[in-house]
Amino acid sequence: MQFTSDSRFGASDGVNYLSGTFTTTATGFSPGSDTTSTAAGYAGKDPIQLAIQEGIAKLTEARPNSVDVAVSTGTTPITATMTIDGYVLTFDRGATAHPDAPPSPTGSS
Repeated sequence: MQFTSDSRFGASDGVNYLSGTFTTTATGFSPGSDTTSTAAGYAGKDPIQLAIQEGIAKLTEARPNSVDVAVSTGTTPITATMTIDGYVLTFDRGATAHPDAPPSPTGSS
């Protein structure tokens, strides 16, 4: 998951890539109405991959509701945990961004 200073985000579930704008909230962020996703299919049955896809897809369904985020900076690696409609997603800082991530419209990142 990637956030930019111009209020854009991108997220990969390993199959599809979601992106859009966001606004910050008291407990996390709220995805914008422009959140979109690629539409690649996944024919596999890996339960972990399927759970990741379902959890990330909730970002498009979360609007206008907030996605709660808790960041742990006292540990290595730094982690962010998101709670979205019953799904809990944990991200570690330092992971490689999706190679097909579109550039920010303003050119900043």
